Amino acid sequence: MSLGLVFLDNDLKQMFLTLALQCDSVICCRVSPKQKALVTELVRHDGHKICLAIGDGANDVGMIQKANIGVGISGVEGQQASMAADFSIAQFRFLEQLLLVHGGWCYNRISFMVKYFFYKNFVFGFSIFFCNALTMFSGQSAFQDWFLSLYNVLFTALPVGVVAVLDQDVKSINRLRFPALYMQGQRNQCFTAWKVTLWLVNGIIQALLCVSVVFLGYSKYTDRENGQMVDIYTVGTTMFTSIVLIVNLQMAITIQYWTWIHHVAIWGECFIWFMFLLLSGELPHGKMIELHKLFISVLAPTCSFYIIVIMGTVIALLPSFAAMSVFRNFFPEDYQIIQEIERNDQRHVSACTKKTSSELGLELTQPGINGSAASLGFKYAHSSGIFDSRHAIESEVESSREFDSKDLTDTRQLYGSHKSRSTPIENIHRRHDDSLSIASFRMIKTRSSSLCRRIFFSR
Repeated sequence: MSLGLVFLDNDLKQMFLTLALQCDSVICCRVSPKQKALVTELVRHDGHKICLAIGDGANDVGMIQKANIGVGISGVEGQQASMAADFSIAQFRFLEQLLLVHGGWCYNRISFMVKYFFYKNFVFGFSIFFCNALTMFSGQSAFQDWFLSLYNVLFTALPVGVVAVLDQDVKSINRLRFPALYMQGQRNQCFTAWKVTLWLVNGIIQALLCVSVVFLGYSKYTDRENGQMVDIYTVGTTMFTSIVLIVNLQMAITIQYWTWIHHVAIWGECFIWFMFLLLSGELPHGKMIELHKLFISVLAPTCSFYIIVIMGTVIALLPSFAAMSVFRNFFPEDYQIIQEIERNDQRHVSACTKKTSSELGLELTQPGINGSAASLGFKYAHSSGIFDSRHAIESEVESSREFDSKDLTDTRQLYGSHKSRSTPIENIHRRHDDSLSIASFRMIKTRSSSLCRRIFFSR
């Protein structure tokens, strides 16, 4: 009844919205399906918020349809909510996995896909622009018409599609252990104007460097048997070869998650381009006038083609690679810190487990303690800057006791006590630990402390 009166008066409705947005949680009891939808619509449109609605019955359908994202629970109350929702789950507890893991992955994939699409078209488009500038804007295209048609369809399409479907910035277990990583989607940190601009500027720089290397390389000397200089399509084909390699290798140096599908997609696109050159050169002269025997008779026999392609690719990728290295080592983001922790865990946990078990006579392979549990037991030792295997267990136990007796605000002091044994990566982690939420640290500490006690003191 009260909620019904609120929606009859615009002033009361705005007061209710202002009060609700200042609260951590708002509970509306005994509301009708229409009122659920009205509250959701009010917060979405007047509050300018992205809303997620979750329900399990027919009375939640209106609320689910009004929200930006609807999640339906299929259960004893029927399938109406699931059929009206964008996503369907079997139990409410699966919402954590849906949001923190798959939601975070999906946001990163879409953001990267959009930025990469703009980038690779900037590389191709500005290479045409710079070529026209060098030819006094005569309008003569250095690329054959098939290159323009198949660039986005055949030569660069597969890698970005694979990454948009399969990419993972960090493992699912770490996304659950560090819920603060989900905030990069809420704050839109992966698709800011600054990051989009960086990708576009990178595309322009790579196009300029590629065109410059190709034109300078072919203008200095010729290694043709008849002593003639190269024609415009020889230059254009060499340049397009560099562009295809640059765009695909840029994907390779950017992503951190690799499967056999990624290898097939990225290296397969480069292979497809060279196969296209071979096959198009064998077509009748009337079908491919500019490309007829171009690769086999003109490009492939000369060393200048390979030198210019390799130099153009390396020089164009060098600024991007250097900038990525600087940002990753000195200004890392939260997910990059977690990636380094994962790498160090994989690199050191096996050796650390063997040394500590042999020195202390502990059998970590006892029933119920498998390899993954032992790895998790050492995870916190590594994330706290403890890489000396001799001190791993006693430092872990000491850390566990300190967590029980001290407040979370002493975390920096605990990291500082192990500064002498920390690595540069852990120094980065220590400088950026405040970017992760307090709840995330409390969760990982509680889990690691109890797990270490179970592993090391079970006997």
